[in-house]
Amino acid sequence: MKYRFILALLILNSMQIYSENFTIEEILNLKNQGLISEEEFKVLKSELDNENLSMENLYDLNINSKLTSRTYKVYEKNKQYFFPLKEFFKYINFSNYTENKNEIVLYLGSALKEVKIDLKENEFIFQENNEIYIQSSKFSEIFLNTLSINSDELLIRMYLSFDTPKEINELLDISKNKLLRKEKEEDLVFTSKKKLFDLGYARIQLGQNFDKAAGSRGYEDSWDGNVGYQGGLLFGQFTTDYDLKEKELNTVRLEYVDIWKGHNLDIENRRNGDKRESGIFFYKNKGYYETAGGQVVIRENVPLGSRVELIYMGTPIEIKDDDNGIVEFDNPLIRTDRTYVLRIYEPDGKIYEKNIKTIQDYNLQQKNQFEYKVALNESSQYNRYKTDIDIFYGVTNNLTMGFGYSRDIEDIQVGRDYTGNIKSKVKYLNNAKLDLVYGGTYNAISYIFNLSGTKTLNSYNSYKEINNEKRNISLEERYSYKYLNQFNYSKWKLIYEYENFGEFYEEKNRNKVDLKYDIFSNTDVGYKYEMRRYKYKADEKSEQITIDSDYTWNKFLFSAGTSLDINDSKNNEYRASVYYSGWERLTGRLENVWLENGKEYESRISLYNNNIGGFIDFSTELAYSKKEKERVSFKFSMKLDNWLKFDTNLSDDGAQSHRIGVDKIVDLKNPSVNLDTMDNSRVKVITFIDSNNNDIYDANEEIVPGVEVNIGDKVVVTNESGEGMFYGIGNGVLYDLKVTIKKPSFTLGNNKIKIKSNFSSTIDAYIPIKPMLTLSGNVELDKEFNLNENEKSEFYSDLIIELKDSNGVVVETAAPDNEGLFDISGLFPKEYYIEVTYIGSKYNFKTIREEIELFYSKDSSINNVLLKISNNNIAINTSENKKNMARLRR
Repeated sequence: MKYRFILALLILNSMQIYSENFTIEEILNLKNQGLISEEEFKVLKSELDNENLSMENLYDLNINSKLTSRTYKVYEKNKQYFFPLKEFFKYINFSNYTENKNEIVLYLGSALKEVKIDLKENEFIFQENNEIYIQSSKFSEIFLNTLSINSDELLIRMYLSFDTPKEINELLDISKNKLLRKEKEEDLVFTSKKKLFDLGYARIQLGQNFDKAAGSRGYEDSWDGNVGYQGGLLFGQFTTDYDLKEKELNTVRLEYVDIWKGHNLDIENRRNGDKRESGIFFYKNKGYYETAGGQVVIRENVPLGSRVELIYMGTPIEIKDDDNGIVEFDNPLIRTDRTYVLRIYEPDGKIYEKNIKTIQDYNLQQKNQFEYKVALNESSQYNRYKTDIDIFYGVTNNLTMGFGYSRDIEDIQVGRDYTGNIKSKVKYLNNAKLDLVYGGTYNAISYIFNLSGTKTLNSYNSYKEINNEKRNISLEERYSYKYLNQFNYSKWKLIYEYENFGEFYEEKNRNKVDLKYDIFSNTDVGYKYEMRRYKYKADEKSEQITIDSDYTWNKFLFSAGTSLDINDSKNNEYRASVYYSGWERLTGRLENVWLENGKEYESRISLYNNNIGGFIDFSTELAYSKKEKERVSFKFSMKLDNWLKFDTNLSDDGAQSHRIGVDKIVDLKNPSVNLDTMDNSRVKVITFIDSNNNDIYDANEEIVPGVEVNIGDKVVVTNESGEGMFYGIGNGVLYDLKVTIKKPSFTLGNNKIKIKSNFSSTIDAYIPIKPMLTLSGNVELDKEFNLNENEKSEFYSDLIIELKDSNGVVVETAAPDNEGLFDISGLFPKEYYIEVTYIGSKYNFKTIREEIELFYSKDSSINNVLLKISNNNIAINTSENKKNMARLRR
């Protein structure tokens, strides 16, 4: 079209040589002959009519060094160039924009840079025929890095300042291919096999104590001792502890971790005074709970004998030893909507971490997702069992329904006896629960609505004396329902609660408002309001302003906070703390708390570490309390070489306590191994030649001795039986096994070997060693071709041999040499497709494609294949009487 227009201009120019100007009839004649289009006719007519309108030219458009169009319409007006915007969008396949009468909003590139173009900016923009034209300098400012306009050659070169949709898709394709390649790296994860019984680990704790009371001159000595055990039993993990001094069995627990969709099952029998109680728990562990006073407590099951660090904003803020496999932190820095890390250090430097996110979701589930909370507990006081069941089901991704049932044991007051004492009867009470949770996001506002209620189903009467009036109230009047709203928007969070109580309760209703604003990322100010209304006494109101701020600098974490009671300043509280973790594994902290509006003061400075050089663990603490009559106390604890432990407690009033003891973990299958915790597993590795490439150890497959296997800094070399044993591999951690194969022509292939144990047991890890094979081929030409050596060499060079996997992906491409031989190495014993294509022009051969199977042999790593070419046909032959021929599958 552009060249036709140029031709028309040449014709008109030639007309002007012999005439002063051309006429409307002449350009109309050009249009009728098809030499110019209707639009070109209008342009020429406007010039003929001496109208001062823009001139339209058709340019070659080159974008990012690629010719995109030969007909890019550009207006030249008042010596300025105007580019059509939508036509430009069409060439780069761009559609990520919105348009209205006043402006067009663009989102450019993978960064989604927002650009707004004012369509009323008449100096740089005009519209015509549903197209938007932008002046070249403005266009360049928005879209381009460089722009070159050659009006003589009608050529525009531009380089964009953003990624085009095509380039973004290409980047996505590259990322997708990387992910696909990563998916091909098969992860072979070996885990604990649940067994009826698997001998485990013992923890021996013996100590001698020397205690002196304040004002006393002498020491009283005593001893303590415990033996703990952890191992596999009844296809779960069995844990127990026996008090040697008291000759009492403590808690006995059988745990099934992640038994079903993230749920755990615990069965336990515990000591309660001189009696015992049993319990069953089925639950999904969230890692934290909130007390009635609003304090968030992180609670987690951890390996027995562990020391656990609580880490916030990258800084350890507290460390605790486990209590029978459980650790709890109630540090004031623990708040909702925060992320914390529980970290356990292993002696060899490995780290076991658990992330705890204290986010209130009110049990909101995804669609078709269930969460269960089931507890059955024995009460030794009544010699009966209590039941508590909660079920939450996601109807949609936004709506969750919860149902609950509890069967409690209570003393129900029924009146007074003849002596005037309250009489009561023990009854089972059945309670029903209901929860409706709806949550989502709208216009950047996240919201949760929660309607819940509980009701006692029994109709027993309960005796009450209210304002000197004796009354019997049915337990059917024992109910409550609560409505809760939570909104989060930007830095704001608002929670509103309303709870109403039935006639059974003294409380009538309760209103609560919790408003929080994040001034900075870790600094917030809050307002809390609560009003409790009662039926028979005065209402109670509380108002509180809170400010909390946490800041990290270098290796320091600074924390400060206050809680101001608006109605009673005596309840004001102030906190200021500093944590430092700059001494490698040493952590120090200074905590100060002012209570009762500053009248009471407590301060504590402590220093602790996690395993220096695999030899020393210690913690020390110096505390001052004005509340306890200005008492100063000092604590020190140290563990040497993972078995010898010292503890000291001193007070300025003369009280002292010292303990020296043994704390040792023993692998009952191998007592000579040095262990740090009972929560361990053994790993038995077996290396074998995977001759059929199925990653499974089959009975007829050979073992491979002398293979080096690493887990962390632990190393074993498989013996003549292809076996090696690891001890003290911590549970709950996913470990990568590094495998070093010393034999040539063997590899792990695409496999990555991993192990993970969730309970103390022995893991059998069968590591498949892949033999590397070579496909060796020979091209045989029929004598009827009658080719000399040079012609044969030329024929061979026109053959392309592709080897593809079962998905049709090319593994390797080869071409025969001048003697018709070719080799493809680095293959596995499995099925491949071999495809042979003739690319020359002298013969007419069809491409052939056959499936062949390569196999492993002790004698040779080479599989042979023969290509026979005759009568204009190419045939693959694997049945010749040659050794190690590949198998043809048809």
